[in-house]
Amino acid sequence: MIAKAFGQATQVHRWTATGTTVATPTYMSPEQAMAREIGPATDLYSVGVMAYEMLTGKLPFAGNTAWEWATQHMTQAPIPMDTTPLGAHVPAQMRNAIMKALEKLPENRFSSVREFMDAFGSGKLASGLVSSGVITSGRGGTAPLAAPE
Repeated sequence: MIAKAFGQATQVHRWTATGTTVATPTYMSPEQAMAREIGPATDLYSVGVMAYEMLTGKLPFAGNTAWEWATQHMTQAPIPMDTTPLGAHVPAQMRNAIMKALEKLPENRFSSVREFMDAFGSGKLASGLVSSGVITSGRGGTAPLAAPE
């Protein structure tokens, strides 16, 4: 889990102090901004932000400082995708999946990446990649999802 990786560091040299938040404000989940418990739903929120940006060319919030970004993630609804020039062309099924991934409360988001991908409309493709342990790199190659057991 990406969101917890930094919190579980066991090395002597830590890059951040215990109890600090490590995140890019534009992709930070509401619970990260509020220094609350994080989990898989935190990563799904960030995936939602990335998917939104990839399909619209814009971020779901518009801030100028880390504080503005964090505040918007905690309190404001994302800019509706269909109000952006590119987002208007995104199929409703994909827009709905992304908006659910961007729910403020973790329990209102998807329970797994597979559930997100199924809702996104690429469930068959994503399921095949996940079950085979391979994900495409986007550059013609492949990369394993995890080290073999």
